[in-house]
Amino acid sequence: MFPAATDYLLALGIVLQAASSNEEGSDQFPTYLSDQLQGKENLGWQVDPNYESILAAEPDLIIGQDFMSDAYDSLSKIAPTLLAEKLQDEQGIIRMKTSLLHMGDMLGKTDQAKQVIEEYEKKAAEAREKIKQSIGDETVMFLRLSDKEVRYYSKRNYEVLYDDLGLTPPASIPDPTDSMKVISMESLPSINPDHIFLLSSDENETTELQKTAVWKSLNAVKNNNVYIVEYGLWFQGPGGPIGQTKIIDEAVNFLTQ
Repeated sequence: MFPAATDYLLALGIVLQAASSNEEGSDQFPTYLSDQLQGKENLGWQVDPNYESILAAEPDLIIGQDFMSDAYDSLSKIAPTLLAEKLQDEQGIIRMKTSLLHMGDMLGKTDQAKQVIEEYEKKAAEAREKIKQSIGDETVMFLRLSDKEVRYYSKRNYEVLYDDLGLTPPASIPDPTDSMKVISMESLPSINPDHIFLLSSDENETTELQKTAVWKSLNAVKNNNVYIVEYGLWFQGPGGPIGQTKIIDEAVNFLTQ
């Protein structure tokens, strides 16, 4: 079971026996779901299904992710298996509500899915208005430092920011057919966002970035509008209703302070 599928199921009120970990090499659940998974069995990272750990959990039903289609026959030999899908629109943007409804339909939880979506849309609308009043049309960028690369993320995984919250994307945002593009530090001033959500798993890398003249020249930096965000929520959370709801809360907190 992958984090996005775990998110869908918990949002639909389904009690899980076991779930996958937060990332490769981790024995922790996704941080933003950990309070709902206390006492549950951790299956480890399941991009490539670990049949031994899944079999040991003795499941009655397995919910995997759509990229596990090659493993479907093998998983089905352990227990009945369904594959959750992150459904994209014609632009390539992953749509949480469509994906959740699809999952709800497969599990006979359509009404519950519609209720979750209704509550989500209400929350997003209220948050959108608060943020609009606070920052207007100022631009907001999601940026990740990874393995000494600067990664500029598109709308593909972040509909919560650019559609649900109506944030204004910065210049040259990548096409959503690509989740991100690697950019040079020197290109940042031409983008020059007003606000930056910054994700980095390496504090030393972040510190080195913050020392550079290029970084210090950015509007977001000069105006103290850089917000350090956490991997478990901001990288694993998009695409799931629980994750996107919590991202909305954090975005409102950051952008209206």
